[in-house]
Amino acid sequence: MYKDIWKIFNVTTVLIVPLLDEQTIPLLYKHTDLEYPFILAALEHGLENGYLGVRQDEDVPTVEYGYMYLLFRNDLAFRKLTSVSIPHFSFNELLIDSPFFDSIQMKTSEYIVYKMTIDPRWETDIRRITDGKYSTLSKRYREEIRVKQARVPTTNNPLFEFLISSNMAYFVTRQDKKLSQSIGDFLNMRLPKDAELFKEFNPDKETLDISSLTKKLKTNGSTL
Repeated sequence: MYKDIWKIFNVTTVLIVPLLDEQTIPLLYKHTDLEYPFILAALEHGLENGYLGVRQDEDVPTVEYGYMYLLFRNDLAFRKLTSVSIPHFSFNELLIDSPFFDSIQMKTSEYIVYKMTIDPRWETDIRRITDGKYSTLSKRYREEIRVKQARVPTTNNPLFEFLISSNMAYFVTRQDKKLSQSIGDFLNMRLPKDAELFKEFNPDKETLDISSLTKKLKTNGSTL
């Protein structure tokens, strides 16, 4: 499944979006005491990927260290919450009620983009991530993105569940030996001991091309 994670998710989603765990009220799974990690709940409710900037067409990608942009599918973001024990009707309401919600960057018939602020205390770590130096993140940051509970809710998407239950983000920052072996296996190579255990931060993939969304909708015959 590591190969699928590399293919589907960008660096922002895996290593930065988990910070939002501290930015929302605790999520409980189906009225139990089992915590629902924010990123898992977000993926279940339409999160496609997170980004550190937005751009238009041929604009040069510009990374923003103080903001995160979350691309959601409308049909899931506005769907009634049934698996999370919180006083919100939808995930859209949950995000808007977050103290770190800034604005809705754009909304089309299929997608909605939420602009969220990032606590300034993480700027040094965010810059290290954009430099591809995942193993140099501070201990405080590592602990912040670590999945701390022994169990996570069972979902209908094994990939989402694996991303969280494997604690992948945390082990990437720790240069975990077992993870290194797994990554080497699907890359068909033996990684050096000092190798970073996730793909490089590519500004083209980590900033959202807003115009591509509108072009896609027009190609599909959708209206904005």
